[in-house]
Amino acid sequence: MARSAIQVRSALRAVRGAAAGLFVVVLAAGARAQSDELELKPDGKKVSGTVQSANYAGLEFKTKQGAKQTVEWDKVLKLKYGGSVEFTEVVEKVGSAGLDDSLAGLEKLKGDEKLRPVLKQEVLFLLASLKGRKGDLDGSVAGWQELLKAFPTGRYLDQAVRGLVEAQLASGKAAEAGKALDAAANEARAANPGPRFDLAVALLKARILESQNDWKGALAAYLAVEKAGNLAPDQAEVASLGIAHAQQMLGQTAEAEQRYRKIATSDKAPRYVVAGAWNGIGDLYAKTGRDKRDTDQLTLALYCYLRGVTYLQPLEGEPTGEHVRALDSAAQVYDAMGQIDAEKKQAYNGKAADLRNQRKRLYGSPAK
Repeated sequence: MARSAIQVRSALRAVRGAAAGLFVVVLAAGARAQSDELELKPDGKKVSGTVQSANYAGLEFKTKQGAKQTVEWDKVLKLKYGGSVEFTEVVEKVGSAGLDDSLAGLEKLKGDEKLRPVLKQEVLFLLASLKGRKGDLDGSVAGWQELLKAFPTGRYLDQAVRGLVEAQLASGKAAEAGKALDAAANEARAANPGPRFDLAVALLKARILESQNDWKGALAAYLAVEKAGNLAPDQAEVASLGIAHAQQMLGQTAEAEQRYRKIATSDKAPRYVVAGAWNGIGDLYAKTGRDKRDTDQLTLALYCYLRGVTYLQPLEGEPTGEHVRALDSAAQVYDAMGQIDAEKKQAYNGKAADLRNQRKRLYGSPAK
């Protein structure tokens, strides 16, 4: 029913290795190639040339034939960077190499004055993200701020502002998160990034209320975003998850479950949002299981949480909170099952210990 710690670690390495490809897919066999390669939706058409800039609105691309074009991100299927062997070697190992090794390689690249700006942007993004994964929250905050300063209109504007907020919240600094968000948003708006960014900021303001357990305020804020219209599909799913979580905490469990189940089967929701939906469904099963001492309900809860533990781990730059929550909640369910079934208590305790060790290795021990 549950995977061993070794299996979970293997799954994490595999998924994170693949995750790096979603942000920067680099040329392996042709690492010495000087051109970048773009694959376009919907048919995978390949275009070779040079990425001149990777902005919030899209790519500025110059083809080998000399034609310049702007490509919106929702038209990009895959992007392969060429021209830097060192960049290729470091980035390909993110997710499989140890965090310290990856960070060291990225820091070296960061200091390379000859590195192309589009590659520098990727390096800064990965540094901020990996520092957060390591638990260096102050370093992560500084990293996101550096990325925002260097590339105020860059492709990772949403992720950088969100990463900045989430790192502050993980440090228990909700007030500082609000101030940092306002400062970053004001600076970014000078370049007029558009309505998507305004909605991203509104979602983060709701997220800060959620972190402070202001469930009524969070619900109102998320509903306001949902009703605003013009939401990108991923933003709509983020808002819906926030609404569902607030409803759950306010006792509106039927409404919350309906939203959770819709998100869990959505192909528009980011991975961490789908994990959050399964965690929410798991919470509902777990409460019934504990209240009625029902191992069947607890087992259903466990299945929900283990989705987040094993194959819905966050991609680089995504919040890690739902992964932490899945690890903690699955361990707690094993504890509860052990209290009900004395014959299997030792086995359940062992599985709970595996999950807590996994959590500690990845994110540190829970705050007491």
